[in-house]
Amino acid sequence: MSFARFVTFAALAALAACAGLQPAGRSAMSHSAPPPPQQTQAAPAAEPAPPPAATSAAAPTPPPGAVTVPGVAVTPPPPRTTDENEIVVPGVQAQQVQPPHGDPRTQSERMADIRAWDHCVTRMQDQGARDPMRPDLEAPEDYCRRALHMADRLAVPDNRQP
Repeated sequence: MSFARFVTFAALAALAACAGLQPAGRSAMSHSAPPPPQQTQAAPAAEPAPPPAATSAAAPTPPPGAVTVPGVAVTPPPPRTTDENEIVVPGVQAQQVQPPHGDPRTQSERMADIRAWDHCVTRMQDQGARDPMRPDLEAPEDYCRRALHMADRLAVPDNRQP
């Protein structure tokens, strides 16, 4: 770096410091300026809250935090007490996936067949990548269609047909 560039860089850094530029990024909190002084003013006297209006007996008051929809009331689950550092991730509800129309396989059989198709296609693509001079006479999908007796990735293999 030449001396002129160094001087220019130093001058720009000094101007940036004088302009009050703040660093940005992960460590910006550690380099932040001191907080501005707080003004001390007397808070205005709070007015007492008016009493709640009387409700009719026909419409019951929903519990706090309840969401109301005409004809339906949904109450959120009670809050769960946790440590400060504990992260709570709501679980996923398992739902049965409906099989495609006319598919006699169980869900595990469908997943095994899809996995076999994916492995077959990946294996064929890897063979082509290992030996680029080898001619590709058929697409990986065509080979797997023949080898696994499946029309496509989601099809029922011939050996599982009723």
